[in-house]
Formats: sequence, C-alpha cells, structure tokens
Amino acid sequence: MKRTLLILLALLLFLTVFVGCGNESKTDSSETTKDTSVENNETPNTSDSSEPFYTVKIVNSQNYSIVNPLKSSYAVGEKVTIALETITEHYYRLYVNGMEQSPDESISDDWSVTYYTFTMPAENVIVAIEDVWLEVPDVTQEICQDGNHDWQEVSVNEGCWTINITSACSKCNAEENADGMLVLPNHSWVEEIADGKTTFSCTYGDESITYVSEIGEFSYAQVLENHKIGDPGVKHQSFQNPILEAEISGAIDAIIRAKFELTVEYDTISVSYDEAMDTWCVKFWTVDAEGNSQSVYLNGSGLTTYIVCVE
Repeated sequence: MKRTLLILLALLLFLTVFVGCGNESKTDSSETTKDTSVENNETPNTSDSSEPFYTVKIVNSQNYSIVNPLKSSYAVGEKVTIALETITEHYYRLYVNGMEQSPDESISDDWSVTYYTFTMPAENVIVAIEDVWLEVPDVTQEICQDGNHDWQEVSVNEGCWTINITSACSKCNAEENADGMLVLPNHSWVEEIADGKTTFSCTYGDESITYVSEIGEFSYAQVLENHKIGDPGVKHQSFQNPILEAEISGAIDAIIRAKFELTVEYDTISVSYDEAMDTWCVKFWTVDAEGNSQSVYLNGSGLTTYIVCVE
C-alpha cells in the first residue's frame, strides 16, 4: 500500500514540472514578438491615438498668401492658427463655420502678418476669407476743404480785351480757370509808316489805328486859358477813360486811352505833346470839314484831364 502511494506522488510531481516548462516557453515567444514590432516603427495603439481628429479646410486658400503651414487634422480643443500676409489699405474678414473671427493681436507685433486663432471644435471646420479694401481719402484734397487754397498762376492767355488765367493749388493740385475782360486793351501791334502816316495793326484781330506820324508840340497852359471850364464843348470831369495809371510811352498809347472819350465822327488822328507839362493831346477830326473835332488831353500816367469839342 505504501508503495502504491509513493508511485502516485512521483507521477503527480512529474506532471507539475512538465506543465511549468510549457508556460515558460510561451512567455519567451511573446516577448520576442513585442521587440520586433518596435523595431518596425509601427505606432502602438495607445490611448492618445484613440482620440478623434477633425480637419480644417480653407475654401478659397488659393487666393491668399497663408504664411504658416496647417496640419492635416487637429484634436478637439487644439489651438488653430492662420497667418495671412498684411496688405496696405486692406484688411480681412475670416469666418470659421460661418462665424466671423477677430484678428489675434496678442501673438506678435509684426504688422506684416495678420493672425487669426480659434479652438478646434468637435467637428470638421470650413474657413472662408474675404478681402476688404479701404477707400483712402485724398489727404491733399482735405487740406483745402476750408477753401484756403494756395493758388499759383500756371498760364495766362490774353486777347485784345479778354484774358484767361489758369491757376493750380500748390497744396491739393486743384485747378481753376478765370475769364475776364481787360480794363485796357492788350493789342499786339504791327507798325507801318507810309505817306506821312503811321498805322498800327493788331495781330489778334481786325483793329487798326492810323495817325499823322509827326508828333506836334502845344501849350497845355494856353489851352486852359483859351477854353475855360463852363465854355461850350469843355469837359473837365466825369471822364470815361479808366482810372488806371499806366505810363504813356508813345503816340499809340495816348490814342488808345483817348478813344475811351470819343464822341465825334473822324477820319484823321493827330497827336501833340507838351513836354513841360507832361501832357498829351489826341485830336480826332475830319479832313475838309470845319469844326467837328474833339481834343482829349491826358497826363503822362494816361489819365484824362480835359476835353475840348469844337463843332
């Protein structure tokens, strides 16, 4: 009986050792497989890799210079940054799934780049970008809105009796044209002398003046003695000649000024000068007709001083 029990115990011990050896062999095989996976750089199936990722798509990205690279996908709660190149006189509107975003000015003070940031939601994101161009006011025009222009004369075009002046403002470049009538004519004369007469013809138009070439002498004091104020045909005030002083340099200047006072028909003009009194006499009269003359007296500054008419 004892012998039989010993045999059973020995058999049980043998089986226990055999089973233990089998388990050790399986453990070694598992460790070998794990080392091979690491060497092949395969990503382990960790808890981080199981979190959901979502995409960001910019629908019109081809139209804009996006400075920073974007990832193919983002985790929920991750900060997404979109950097756009800043353009002068321009700004952007950026929408994330239809919601407009404000620029993030906390990232950098580099004004050459405009930053937008948002937190990745638990869904795919569609980003849309719009351009907004600014209408920059013309500062130079605003300078003169109060009418305080600094006009500088650009050009002057004159006719016999008309003038056109073009001026430009040195501050805002505005231009204006002014048309006006001249107080005194601005003739461009061509002079011809023939048969004792001098003719001045204006190149601007048809006007011409012919007078006796010889400039005579006279005494203005004697005229005042012979033709007193109050006598018939004597006029000493209310003249038509403009009160604008301009030196008379010759007979043609005296004639132009005297014609403002003209009231008679004539076919001849003669000019005399009193050097002592610096006074000119322009006489309008008709040849072969007694009387019917008008003598206009002017000082050296071109102002009428006296008129004597003889009928």
